[in-house]
Amino acid sequence: DRVFGLDENSVTILAKDGSEPEHVAGSKDEVAHAVVLRLARELDAR
Repeated sequence: DRVFGLDENSVTILAKDGSEPEHVAGSKDEVAHAVVLRLARELDAR
């Protein structure tokens, strides 16, 4: 349900339902951590 815009230092997670995008910028580790947490929340919601 999500579209990710990803590069080494930032990620933008766009919701297809029209809710606010989530943007995280930082180190590679911080960006990867944000993506993993978001995916975990998506899976938990199912």
